[in-house]
Amino acid sequence: VLVADADSLAAAKAAAVAGMTAFAQPDLDFELWWAGLEPLLSGSAIQAYRTVDPAQIPATEVVGEASLPGWDTPRIARVGVPTDAGVYLVIVSRNEADPVWRVERITPPEAR
Repeated sequence: VLVADADSLAAAKAAAVAGMTAFAQPDLDFELWWAGLEPLLSGSAIQAYRTVDPAQIPATEVVGEASLPGWDTPRIARVGVPTDAGVYLVIVSRNEADPVWRVERITPPEAR
């Protein structure tokens, strides 16, 4: 049974930071970038992000602590991750069949 407790909160934030750290590497070639990012993504995110050109990503590093101001369900968390290009919204999810937090979506500051 999934719960929304302090450990889950910490794990959701850690997953979001790991995902953003892997995502924000525009200097890597696609294969290396994808090898670091793909294991952190959900199945639907794998489909969505496999065509991204990492050279087009403006962020290059995470620059502060992630924030999760509140959440309604132990299955989805909306995490703010500060980068050198602004605060990205990283949505992570999990379910009973796969209780590990996985990145669903990475939204840049200007699209929020």
